[in-house]
Amino acid sequence: MTTEHSASSIDYLHPTTAAPPGPFAIWWLAPWPWWCWIGPLVLLVAPATWFTGRPLSPAALYMWPAILIVFGGISLLGFAVIAVLRVATRANVAARHRAEVTSESKSIKSALVVLWLYWLFLGTPLGIRVAAWSRFGTLEQVRQRVEEGTMPPGSTFIAPLYITDTELGADGVTILYTDGKRGSFPGGGAGFLYLPPGVAFPGYNRGNDGHLVGRWYWFVTD
Repeated sequence: MTTEHSASSIDYLHPTTAAPPGPFAIWWLAPWPWWCWIGPLVLLVAPATWFTGRPLSPAALYMWPAILIVFGGISLLGFAVIAVLRVATRANVAARHRAEVTSESKSIKSALVVLWLYWLFLGTPLGIRVAAWSRFGTLEQVRQRVEEGTMPPGSTFIAPLYITDTELGADGVTILYTDGKRGSFPGGGAGFLYLPPGVAFPGYNRGNDGHLVGRWYWFVTD
């Protein structure tokens, strides 16, 4: 008595015939969109905020531009490691199942552009300058309330800028803290200063500073 097998079942049982890819293989062989490349880097770079401070706060620019070189380099190295591991493992999975590997060059290029923009805006003064320029009218309103003494103590949110406290300093200098509270300046804290006409930049425990917009400046203490 003989048993007949279909051609497909014989091909599947043949030792040289690859097994069909399972769910994981299908998922891994599929090309990643750009945001999948950025996700692991966010997890990698997120702990850096413990050292640099909140994004869009002058505290993150304490060691600018060195901080950009260090953490930007770490993120690029992490990107390269992820890319190499993914290329190697995709090739292995594809060879095992005799499947084709779709190029991911476009999504990689898009992810690198997003990474470059991220560090351009958050690793340089450009981000807080754009934020201050876009919310200039609100900054001026807050400054007026501080000068008039009607601004309550404590935090306020001038999206996307988070202000932890406000203060009217010597010579009419308005201080908006992004790190610290009233009384921190000039020995500590970070944030924004408004200098009235004719008033020089005040002396303080200098870490880093620069111009924002109009008569507004950013600062971070050492």
